[in-house]
Amino acid sequence: MKNFATLVLIAANIIFGIHLVLQEALGAEDVMFFVSSAVCLYGIRNGLFNRDLNFDVEFFYHNKRTKIPLSSITAIKLSLSSDLQHNRYWRIQYKVDGSNQKSITALPSLTNDNFVKFLRAVEARNPSVDMDMFEFELL
Repeated sequence: MKNFATLVLIAANIIFGIHLVLQEALGAEDVMFFVSSAVCLYGIRNGLFNRDLNFDVEFFYHNKRTKIPLSSITAIKLSLSSDLQHNRYWRIQYKVDGSNQKSITALPSLTNDNFVKFLRAVEARNPSVDMDMFEFELL
């Protein structure tokens, strides 16, 4: 998806650039198109629009250094904090070394089912997990 969106933006910029060369004029609208395209391209390439969670059948990979076993996750709850677009963060609590609890937050994408798959994978590995699955709605 990221590569396809990048190709679409690059193709639109090339077509629009050819149009401008043939028209021999550059207005404020043209500059705004190129600036907005560059911002969108930067966002797509840096993953600002896709917030997929990385996981497999055994582990949840929060970042490059944190690998959490799905069986040690004890709760997945909707938190009170949100980003600027009012998307709510999810708090993932897990056990470390016996009874010590840690938690991390995640902001899943609302436009794909990666988070729902993550919830199902956690539930399959740990049926006693406490989760607010009914609160997550896919757009």
